[in-house]
Amino acid sequence: MALRLNIEELEDPTHRFDYGSPSATHGNVGKGLSRYGPLDSQHNDWIDGSTLTVVYPEQWQSEGERLINVLKNGYEYFGGGFERFFKLDEITINGLEMEGDSVANYKEAAEEVVRRNLDGVAIFLTAERMKRLGQVSPYWIAKAKLTEQGIPTQMMRVGNIEDDYDLKYAIVNTVCQIYAKLGGKPWGVEETGYNADLVVGIGRSYYQPEKHGSLERTLGFAAAYQSNGSFFWFDSETSGGDVSELETKLTDTICNVVDEYVKREQPPRRIIIHTPERIGDTERSARRKIEDEYDNTEVVLLHLNTTHPYKTHDPNHSSGLPEPGWFLQTGYNKGLVVTDGRKRFRNGSASPIAMRVEGIEEITRDDMVGLAQNTFSLCSVYWKDQMGAGTPITLRYAKDIAELFEASQYLAREKVISLNPNQLVNDRLQDRPWFL
Repeated sequence: MALRLNIEELEDPTHRFDYGSPSATHGNVGKGLSRYGPLDSQHNDWIDGSTLTVVYPEQWQSEGERLINVLKNGYEYFGGGFERFFKLDEITINGLEMEGDSVANYKEAAEEVVRRNLDGVAIFLTAERMKRLGQVSPYWIAKAKLTEQGIPTQMMRVGNIEDDYDLKYAIVNTVCQIYAKLGGKPWGVEETGYNADLVVGIGRSYYQPEKHGSLERTLGFAAAYQSNGSFFWFDSETSGGDVSELETKLTDTICNVVDEYVKREQPPRRIIIHTPERIGDTERSARRKIEDEYDNTEVVLLHLNTTHPYKTHDPNHSSGLPEPGWFLQTGYNKGLVVTDGRKRFRNGSASPIAMRVEGIEEITRDDMVGLAQNTFSLCSVYWKDQMGAGTPITLRYAKDIAELFEASQYLAREKVISLNPNQLVNDRLQDRPWFL
């Protein structure tokens, strides 16, 4: 018997810039920023006076000085330098030279940044191999130590500064991350899909206390995003390895980010909670608590699964990859969202996202398409890459956060650095996407 499946083409997300101007949209992030400024350009004057500190080994002095010059004066698509590009009046940009590029040198440099109590963002030049060295690497040491101290960091590969072609494209991605870590909002998307005021991505970090022991869940976290994809708030809770205790804390963590939104804005009409793991008591308890606390708030639970065996295929294209932006409903509350695939500049993955919905009393076709659209749109607010991502930021950033936590705890276990296990993220960073 033939099986009929309903397929829906989703809308391409529209990039928004200066939020005060509805017409400030552009398909190219670099050109949009250059023409209109960032999404929050009318309310970013409090970022003025911040400091960007470029930290580089002495053998890369020329590259460090070149990056400082580019940040001040601009380069290609990054026209006019940091101040002009992001519509700011005054940003201090300076350098900090260290002796070499060993693990010990980066550790010393991180400690020096803490001693100087530098505000703003510390930008470290690294070699490509540094993240590939494993968890005991300059990359993770600087990230972990400064995150604990409330100082956001940015890593930039020295090869991207040496090569003119690479620099032309890498610099826009880099400065968008830096601007976000100062507390700014580089760009957003048109509010499309399920019309949620808040989208909360949750995650769990796992850790191996002993070299040959089993994995334990040690941290639960929630990162909240507004309807246009702008990062809003981060909260986390640690646990001594007690899984049930951690899950209870994670429920409270989800509620905390909603309470923060109410405090700063107003009670949300609709919240979507994204989880990469199967929906369980933690998410359902959070839903009940939020809806009991705020009478007119609806909470929808969305399991976005990327570890399934499904693949998509387009027999009419040589790559076999489909175009992104399709939704295939496979059941009453289930479907596949094609967020990646054949793209204009680079090919992605053939794996769709398997979506499962809870929390809607009677799910309609419009509900399913709206939630799929919202998921797809959130792939375009990946402030690490102006080309977007193959997964929504709620999942992509959750993975980055977990990776940093796990590397941090490994470094502490191996006594490479000392960390406070209850303060892996400083409270000063809760309203900034420090994990970019």
